Amino acid sequence: MVVLPGSYLKSLLPADGLESALQKKFNTDARFGEEWRVESHAGGYSLCSLGILYPCWEGKRSGEELEEYFFVKIVRRNERMLEDGNGGRVEITQEQFERRNRRKREQHNIEVLGLQLLNSKEEFMTPKIYANNVLDEESDVGYIVLQAIHNARSLDIYDLMPDKTIIQAMKWLVRLQIFGACDILTEEKKKSMFREKADWVELISIQRLQRTIDRIFSGNMENGREDKVRRAKQTLLDLKKRDEDLVHNIDKDLGIEPVLCHGDMYSRNLMADENFDLKAVIDFQKLHYGNCAQDLTFLLFDLVKGKDKRSQIERFISIFYEMILEETNGHPLYSLDNLMESHRRMAALAALFDAKCYWMQSEEVVEKLEGEEMQQQALQTISDQYDALLEDFIFYHNENQKRFES
Repeated sequence: MVVLPGSYLKSLLPADGLESALQKKFNTDARFGEEWRVESHAGGYSLCSLGILYPCWEGKRSGEELEEYFFVKIVRRNERMLEDGNGGRVEITQEQFERRNRRKREQHNIEVLGLQLLNSKEEFMTPKIYANNVLDEESDVGYIVLQAIHNARSLDIYDLMPDKTIIQAMKWLVRLQIFGACDILTEEKKKSMFREKADWVELISIQRLQRTIDRIFSGNMENGREDKVRRAKQTLLDLKKRDEDLVHNIDKDLGIEPVLCHGDMYSRNLMADENFDLKAVIDFQKLHYGNCAQDLTFLLFDLVKGKDKRSQIERFISIFYEMILEETNGHPLYSLDNLMESHRRMAALAALFDAKCYWMQSEEVVEKLEGEEMQQQALQTISDQYDALLEDFIFYHNENQKRFES
């Protein structure tokens, strides 16, 4: 992962505009100091870079307290020449260029809209949005300046979460779904967040995975998982377009309405304190209306670890539905059968998607941990989770084949 220098990120931001927006937000005459800076926090992903903005305030009034730093998300317009992953550069077609930039614009603007909507409700625990621009076809850079969340960190794939953290995250999802069904959202806003197909299924790209199957599973043969990898490879080769369509058409087939989804419900987008109490949910660029089980499936595949993972996940799904019943006074948005069936239909592709991500991220995640013992524990947790996801992929794919045959 390439992390862009803070000095470069700073050069992308409109200093005067940011200063003016923050002055207005905090009702202050203080100005950015000459040494104001941006430090890289993370980046290298196709959609955005993350930094920490330090205004180094000057001219504060006596006793005036201002935020010392903010998180900033920066989206850059794609170039025609992109890195090829091997140290070289490759030119993309005009169609690819336009599609990539359209996707960036849509997701940046959706995140701005989502944050503005959710900031109005304290129970959503979203970082406050302090400054932003709207990304249009003429814009080269989009930015969002956000409240920094103190005394909390983003969770990661190696964290062993207690049940309370999972339940807190599920409670957050329940409230999001109910919020999405209320009249506070105009039909125009709802329409802008509706998706005909599940974006994450498109990202999997079954055909591309099948073409690169050996590379996907290379290095994964240790720990006696040869037979499991062999079965997973065969299962991947068995996937067809109908497996994608099964997920795309869940709402239509079951006759249920789409609900508001976070769209990227992973541990890294949950911030918790040292006791694993949830303090914030972040990253809303994929906010959309989709299937009722999507966020829940990805959340539980990521957070639930240990033995009997499959039965534990279905137990949490039942708990989730009890929360829905409670929050809607017995008038749920869908039935428990709808929720469970939706989960089971999408679980094969969701497990494959997660397994691929787990293995790709394992080295990057472990490298940032200090101490060999901690690194080994993290690697073992990731390895166990990867094994469980492969088993889920195989199991739920076989279950789906029975649906096709019946």
